[in-house]
Amino acid sequence: MPRGISSRFALDEDIEVLPAETDPERLLLALEEADETRALAQHVRSWLEQAPPRYREYLVAVYLDGRSIEELVQAEVRRRIAGGDTGDVETGVAHRRARAAVDKVLERARTWVRRAAGGHK
Repeated sequence: MPRGISSRFALDEDIEVLPAETDPERLLLALEEADETRALAQHVRSWLEQAPPRYREYLVAVYLDGRSIEELVQAEVRRRIAGGDTGDVETGVAHRRARAAVDKVLERARTWVRRAAGGHK
């Protein structure tokens, strides 16, 4: 076939036709919601890039990776032990201190995100 000329059948293959039962209004609303979700996700990525490293680490772990707070607490206990802080692992003091530290970082991280989002509106 000469350049620039397409078969009629080839053109038909490129056309996407919505199924008859598709409601165009609902489709448009869904597309708008998807666009809004993508825009919001871009804002979240931007906030995370600007976040202090410790905040980013905890926010990503909990809210994006789905790790439990208890997993973060256990990691914090291990980090403290590796750093030489063996303070009463048997009595649970180390766990309580690690839990308090994780809770504090998460609360500060959430506050930081609320402030960052406040400038976005």
